[in-house]
Amino acid sequence: MRPVRPLLVAACLAGLPGAALAYRDVELSYTALRVSAATRTNGFATDQINQVWVATDQGLPALEGDRLARFFPLNRISDGLLANAVQAVAFGPLEVGATGDEHFFLGFGAAAAGIQYGRILAATGLNPKPPKALLRGVEKEDRVFALASDHVRSLWAGTEGGLVEWKVGAAIAAPASGGGPYRSGDVVRTLVVAPWGAEASRDPAVVFFAAASGAPGHLYRVRHGDGVANVKQIGRTSFDGVAGLAFEPRAVASGTDAALWVASGRDLWRYAGADLRGDTPEAAAASPVRAPGDAINGLAVDPLTGTVWVATDQGAYFQEPAGTPPALVPADCTGLADPCRGWRRLEVTRSGEKVHRVFLDPLGNPWLGTDRGVRVRLLRLLTLSGRRFVGKDARGTVTLEDSFLGDNGLAGEGVQIAVVKLVEDPASPGSFVEGATALTLDLVEEADTGRFSATFGFSAAPGIQGPLAANRDDAFRLVYRFTVGGAPLAVRGPEFSWSDEKPFEDDLWIGGGCFLKALGR
Repeated sequence: MRPVRPLLVAACLAGLPGAALAYRDVELSYTALRVSAATRTNGFATDQINQVWVATDQGLPALEGDRLARFFPLNRISDGLLANAVQAVAFGPLEVGATGDEHFFLGFGAAAAGIQYGRILAATGLNPKPPKALLRGVEKEDRVFALASDHVRSLWAGTEGGLVEWKVGAAIAAPASGGGPYRSGDVVRTLVVAPWGAEASRDPAVVFFAAASGAPGHLYRVRHGDGVANVKQIGRTSFDGVAGLAFEPRAVASGTDAALWVASGRDLWRYAGADLRGDTPEAAAASPVRAPGDAINGLAVDPLTGTVWVATDQGAYFQEPAGTPPALVPADCTGLADPCRGWRRLEVTRSGEKVHRVFLDPLGNPWLGTDRGVRVRLLRLLTLSGRRFVGKDARGTVTLEDSFLGDNGLAGEGVQIAVVKLVEDPASPGSFVEGATALTLDLVEEADTGRFSATFGFSAAPGIQGPLAANRDDAFRLVYRFTVGGAPLAVRGPEFSWSDEKPFEDDLWIGGGCFLKALGR
């Protein structure tokens, strides 16, 4: 057992490091995921604690690092899904502006069409109730290929009949039909939420590719200016197909808005963010850059560094754009010593293994969906989680899973796990922002596993950290803070509430004079 040290930090803005930096490669065959060996990965998503969910043809595994989550599997037989073949998965708030519990959304295609949704509970994980269905599988708009939540107002679905919008309402109400289908009659297989909606402007927007069956198509932008949906074409270029759309992080973007990368065929295009957000996106222009391999199967962008990733039948390649504006070069530097600017192949897959999906979680760990299973290189923090608490004698538990094990962790510039009090934003009544740090935690590693934990409470007691001074109904947030090159970065974990009340027991009494039983929840 040893206290957590400053880990991982030097790797965070360095693209993919060389062999000298610490990392952990994980191979998960489809058999190990308890799904058919002949299955296929259709998509990835992460929930609020950075737990990775994998949409496959034979179920929906949920992974905590390289382990299966405790509620796995999620499939038609055990959990009432419409079908085992999950085409898409996404997460969003149960209520706009609310945090803590969240929705999960699942999309299904031709075999059993529709959308289902359920709840992820901050306190206990997956709600065991079967998901509820939003669609009946009757119309083309019910055949879902892609899902995304803008975390502001809507769930977006790419379908066989266009782009469909669902408004997220109260936790006890089903999402309501919000608009569309946009580009009715076209097929929408690829979409991405613009990063503008998280700003104070509350300006949610989605970019999607739409095409009539078997015909070239175009990129489009849907923007909710003044509450009215505005759909416009992006640029004049037509594409035979689009394998992926991804926004770069604003930290590396030129101008005021993050740029968009588009993958089609063997080429990549970069559209300036200012052109996409402006009133005339049809005037946006981009030039193609060749990627390695015969064709691009998938695209992702590192949310911290802006490194561009592509999935191909020859493997997964990455390159960090350089210059102003950031640009890529077509050279393949795989196996060559630095300096060589260009693409490099990630050596995680086996010889001949095809990569058809690539996904970067919020901390930039690359996840690959291949024809043999799921591959991941764990470079950075993977999960930060905790437990809700009630009452003055309650205990809070914080768990941090880090990819750097044993003595291979890198020295950093300072790491802090903080419990931060949430206060009402005076500029926006009803919304909350981070206030003062209420408690700084010292985490202890569990038997050299890379899993760190700490327990704290609201009154002094042996074996806990704290106490955490709190008033009734106070709310807190976990924050993992560190610095890279002098610039602070923060990973926000789940939020917690505290009230000086006894937990509600909710007892049910069954029986008569000779039979009496108490069932507590």
